[in-house]
Order: sequence, then C-alpha cells, then structure tokens
Amino acid sequence: MKPLVDTALRYHTFKGTIKKDLIPPELELGDYWYNFYFDEPYLLEESSVGRPIYVNSLQIAEPTDGFFNLEDFIGKHVQVSGNFGWGYAESTTIESIAITEL
Repeated sequence: MKPLVDTALRYHTFKGTIKKDLIPPELELGDYWYNFYFDEPYLLEESSVGRPIYVNSLQIAEPTDGFFNLEDFIGKHVQVSGNFGWGYAESTTIESIAITEL
C-alpha cells in the first residue's frame, strides 16, 4: 500500500533572518525574492546536486493562504516552520506555514 503522505515533504522549523534580495536581471524572473538566512549552516539532505550539502540560505515562499506577509518580517530574527519545495532550476525552497519573531 502506498503511503498517503509523501515522506519527502517533511515539516521543519528553522531560526534565522529573512531578507528581500534582488533577482539577477538576466534571469527575467521578476524584481526580488525572499531568502531565509540560517543562524548556522544547515545540512540540506536532498539537494539539487544529488548529495547532502551545507547551505547558509534558502529561498522562502509565503503561505498560499495569505495568513501572513513575509514583508512584515524583513530583516528580523524569526523562527519559521514549513515544508521543503522546489524552486527555480530545481533549487530547494522553504514553503512557510508559520512564523514568529524572536
């Protein structure tokens, strides 16, 4: 029997800072994206390079239900909870579910 939940979609909680970074114009993907900068390097076990790697930041997406706006947390030290997703060029993103300022 196939599991009802994809085990690759694991719920995680992180501490760090959210920044609004400019997107390189040559990518033609808009003006900016939100990035989450971890307090300490995070071991990303499932990466686009096919092996575990340490990362200092990941792109973060707002919740689809509009429950909160990442703009309200720019430059603040926060705790974010969410699942991993896939972004531009198979990069890993954080799909945020909950956030609180620390």
